[in-house]
Amino acid sequence: MRCRFFLFCFCLFSQITFGKPIINNPVDSVRQYFNIQLSLFPQEKIYTQTDRSAYMAGDTIWFRPYLVDAQTHLTETRSNYVYAELINPLNEITSRVKIWKDSIAFSGYIPLASDLPVGNYQLRFYTQYMMGMDESYFFKRSIRIGNYLTDRYHCDASFKIGSSPKDVSAEFRFRDKNVSTPVKPDKVSLYNAQGKSNDLLIGRDNIIQTKLKPDQIRNDGILLEYNLNGAVQKEFINIPKQKVDFDVSFFPEGGNLLAGAVNRVAFKAINSSGLSEDISGYVITSVGDTLADFSSQHLGMGSFAILPEINKTIFVVCKNALNQQKRFYLPAVTVDNKMSLRTDWWKDKLYVSVNKSSGTDLPDNLSLIVHCRGMLIYTEKWDKRKEMVLFDRKIFPAGVIQLLLVDENNHPISERLVFNTNMNDLAKVAFSTNKPSYTKRENVRVEILVTDNNNKPLEGRVSVSVTDDGDIKPDNCMNIFSSLLLTSELKGYIESPAYYFTDKDPNALKNLDLLMMTQGWRRYNVEKILKKDFESPKCPVELGQQISGSVKSGFSLNKPADNYPVTLLAIDYGKMMEMQTDHNGRFVFSNLIFPENTRLLVQSKSPKGSSHVKVSVDSTYCSPSGDLLPILSKRNPNASNTANNSDDEYFAMMSKKGNMRQKIHLLEQVVVTASAQADDNDTKHWASSGFNQTVTSEQIEKMHPTSMLNLLMMTPGLTVSGENVYITRYQSGKIHSEESSAPLILVDGFEITSDMLDTYMPEDVEEIEIVKGAQTTILGPSAISGAILITMKKGAKHSRPLDIDNVKFITPLGYQVTKEFYSPCYETEEQQKQRTIDTRTTVYWNPDVSISSDGKGLLNFYSSDSSSDYSVVIEGITSDGKLVYGKFKIRR
Repeated sequence: MRCRFFLFCFCLFSQITFGKPIINNPVDSVRQYFNIQLSLFPQEKIYTQTDRSAYMAGDTIWFRPYLVDAQTHLTETRSNYVYAELINPLNEITSRVKIWKDSIAFSGYIPLASDLPVGNYQLRFYTQYMMGMDESYFFKRSIRIGNYLTDRYHCDASFKIGSSPKDVSAEFRFRDKNVSTPVKPDKVSLYNAQGKSNDLLIGRDNIIQTKLKPDQIRNDGILLEYNLNGAVQKEFINIPKQKVDFDVSFFPEGGNLLAGAVNRVAFKAINSSGLSEDISGYVITSVGDTLADFSSQHLGMGSFAILPEINKTIFVVCKNALNQQKRFYLPAVTVDNKMSLRTDWWKDKLYVSVNKSSGTDLPDNLSLIVHCRGMLIYTEKWDKRKEMVLFDRKIFPAGVIQLLLVDENNHPISERLVFNTNMNDLAKVAFSTNKPSYTKRENVRVEILVTDNNNKPLEGRVSVSVTDDGDIKPDNCMNIFSSLLLTSELKGYIESPAYYFTDKDPNALKNLDLLMMTQGWRRYNVEKILKKDFESPKCPVELGQQISGSVKSGFSLNKPADNYPVTLLAIDYGKMMEMQTDHNGRFVFSNLIFPENTRLLVQSKSPKGSSHVKVSVDSTYCSPSGDLLPILSKRNPNASNTANNSDDEYFAMMSKKGNMRQKIHLLEQVVVTASAQADDNDTKHWASSGFNQTVTSEQIEKMHPTSMLNLLMMTPGLTVSGENVYITRYQSGKIHSEESSAPLILVDGFEITSDMLDTYMPEDVEEIEIVKGAQTTILGPSAISGAILITMKKGAKHSRPLDIDNVKFITPLGYQVTKEFYSPCYETEEQQKQRTIDTRTTVYWNPDVSISSDGKGLLNFYSSDSSSDYSVVIEGITSDGKLVYGKFKIRR
């Protein structure tokens, strides 16, 4: 049938219009609308490479986000920060870090706690700019986390759901996987949403039967803890759907089911777990006529062709592998001058035609619009004298192409998505080593060569992961191609998108076209663009960090404080900023750059110095909501390693490597590069002097103070009266207490009042200086009765004041301090003979390898003690936006 179709096409060669890029476009307004939308709302995409796909508790996840312009794939984006989150199977954020664009690249890591519960976790990456859009614009990937007990013990859990979804009963059995025998745990507990555990009763037969409480079930899962032979295991257990079901959606090509015309209809079957379901079936009419038989071709997707008649209901009978049978109705057959786009690839040409109901004439004012990632490629009025428009593949960029048929009012009549594999948009990468194979602890020298499709060298940046094949295989589920070219452009979850970019399956491109027919476009609403209803960003680009809030004044502290001074202090660094509130009492400290765990104090007073004001600080971060990715089934041959038996093999291999606790301990002890430590005197006030009376931390330790006021009471030269502190002056041998005026009190350079002193701990004080006499004049009129300079120890913590309205202590999410992946060096004979066994799973990780103008990048590392081959995954982007992906082997 397909061959006859193309023979007919070539017979109509004279009736084909050849599509060309826009030159003298008569519909300039369409191009203008697209340009306006892109200028108003330039979008970002993000893809992240990780060093591997499965981890042990206690490991570190290393990652490299690639943030690019959605249209050009250039890395010159405006956002300077990327958020990275580890989300557990109950859809709770376990870890969150903020990555700063160091120079021109993002890179980071997430350390995993050694007691992290085992389960299927999710990594999520996005920018603040993306938070104004649907969470499907974020990048997500699944990972599996286990521990040294994962390969030894297993909990067999079964569940029953009663008349209500909240009525869930569970049964737990435990077994030793090595000997396949039941075992009795010493203790079993369930955790609720508040993190409290509830011990479960263990029956005589070592079986636990319990009814789950509603707050113990979250996101269709539970957190179970059990003790076996002195070992404690925490495990997330998914509650499977009790009713195995599936649903099928049908998509006529171009969007309309046309009467009296041959229609191509695609379908996609999804089961109750959100994953694909293989089905078969037939299409029949209400009078029993069979129109077509079909079966799914790939991941629940397939297609069939039918010729429907007017006024006949059409339905589809489907059944899955379990012989469950369901009936679905097709969309209604239309006859009211509806039309649908039809596309066919033949070699390197795309044939576009308009399919219409029998007896329907094409209107005069139809137009065809073609774009890719918002870049307008073609827009012309449809010449109804021609049967087709023909496009050469070379004029399309690589990626999802959207074709729209619109009427004279720019109202879309039909839409079709196609995918173009333009190799000119993809870089080629070659890989070579200085030796054909390596023994243990040898220096591996690697050269990477990146070129375009014509072998011209390209410069750019790539990230490189080298893993031990004896432990784990690379993730084949996704890569930078499948993410930036495919999944970032379509709606809904796509299983194993990297499959469509393999050359091992000759049907991959055909199956990719099925995906185009069953997944919708999401990045831009073209109908709104054509109607000049333009979209704008809902969240600003995060160029720098900011702290904002408000100040209230008045007797009840409920009036906006206009033009009040506000001070921001970085406690650990002694850095201070000041500003005035606006007429609404608002303040914003912008363009800040501070690392994680930075403690800040925000303080305000009235213009006359009164503390009777109330400071409120806006939340510096709001976590977006979202859904977890479906858990891929082990039956799926295209699933990633997070779903296949390779995970089980990985955890088994880790256990067999010996003392896992020792390995985790060694990893935790690795200290690599970090930012330089501040000088000990960084937090000292500039008025500090060797002439001032001083009390050191050694002296304070000998005093054994119980509070800050107690410490100052024991400090020579100071007097405490109630909660007030004063400087005592010595004159003519008599002690006078200057209670008429309190001294200026500065903690790490930040002014506080005496009632705030007990928010600090005396053991955190590094030094106390008392400034009096003529020296106080340099501190201004506030120090007329002297000054007390208190310097805190570097990194010292403090208790938060709960009852001080004019001061707020905050620790906002700062950027992650960069550190390097630890790669041991075996350069000397002594290092070669080290007895510590090198059992690295990730042998080498480099998030930022520079590819120079000659297309070359160099790296070197030392092999480990295993004898397994290594897998090398290289991903990146060239300076002109070409995507780089390659997978290679290093022989051992």
